[in-house]
Amino acid sequence: MESVQEVLERLANESPASLRRLAEAAGLDHSAIVRARKGEFRLSPVRVRALVSALRIWELGYRELADDLEAALKRDTEEDR
Repeated sequence: MESVQEVLERLANESPASLRRLAEAAGLDHSAIVRARKGEFRLSPVRVRALVSALRIWELGYRELADDLEAALKRDTEEDR
């Protein structure tokens, strides 16, 4: 099982957005996330939950955008026939 620090590292490498944008979405200071990622600071459970909430909201937004893009591609492809 990964630690919060390990997941933050993975998030920094795999997220479609920057940690700065994630921090803003979660209402947190960017430096706190960076320090936690480096193991210099431990995020409180409240802060971790704020990050989780921001990620879940993003996931819904990206899913909707992906669905819209896929539908547009389908329409465009059908129009080209």
